[in-house]
Formats: sequence, C-alpha cells, structure tokens
Amino acid sequence: MVGRNQPPRKGVVSEVGRPRRAMADAEASAVEASAAPRRRSADDPQLQAEEYLAKHQLKELFEMLGQRLVREQPDDPRTFLVSYLEELASSTNKTSPMNFFTDQDITTLFSMYDQQKKGITPAQCREALNAIGLEDVEVPDSARIDLNAFRQLIPSA
Repeated sequence: MVGRNQPPRKGVVSEVGRPRRAMADAEASAVEASAAPRRRSADDPQLQAEEYLAKHQLKELFEMLGQRLVREQPDDPRTFLVSYLEELASSTNKTSPMNFFTDQDITTLFSMYDQQKKGITPAQCREALNAIGLEDVEVPDSARIDLNAFRQLIPSA
C-alpha cells in the first residue's frame, strides 16, 4: 500500500480508472493546444481595435502627448493638449522632429555633445541627428558645427 506522502507507483490506476501516465500525457497535450495561437476572425472587435490603433499610430501619439504633458506640466492640461494638437494638425511637415522636440530639447541635445563649447564634430553631429530620427540628413564636412548650423540641419515644422 502506498502511504499518504509517497508518490504512486508507475502504472497505478487513478481514481477515474485511467493510468496516471496517460492522464499526464493528456494534460500535457491540452496545455500545448491552449498555448497554440488561435486565429482571430476579421470581425473580432479586439483585432479591429488593434488594427485601428496601429494604422493611425495612436499608441505613439498618446505616448508623445503624455510625455509632453509630464515635461511641460501645464496648469490646464486639456487646453494645453488642444493647443498642441491644433499645432500638430496645422504643421506642414508632419514628420518634423520639431513636432516632437522643443527648441530647448534641440539645444540640450547639442550641448550634450558640445561639452567644450567649441562646436561638435561631424561624427558627433551624425550621432545627435540619429538620436532624433534624422538618419537621412546630410552632415557637413566642416571641422566644427555650431548650434545654429546644427539647427539648420533639422527640418522645421
């Protein structure tokens, strides 16, 4: 006889009449089946919502708006958001970094690379532009690039 705290012996029949090994195999198969991704119907509301959010890049927009609110901390957040969204809507260049970064942000970025206050090298300029998503902007070959030259490389809103 098996004691209360001892595991059952191999091949022992369980309470429902099935060998324990068969039960374990059946449970493992059920777990594997439930882990397999299910195909979702095109009329699934959750799928439609996810597609809509991705199509219109709404998650990114809300993240950007949230970051702007936290950084600016306006007294009236709703008025601030309305004003900012109107500014974005009237922008001629929707992808301009200036829609996402303030002039102060650009100055801060430049100063992070210009610690000696003598301008930045073309390599530093390339790195700074890459940091704000401007991989395609051509960097001048000059020895040093000052803040004004750096700002001119950034497409305006």
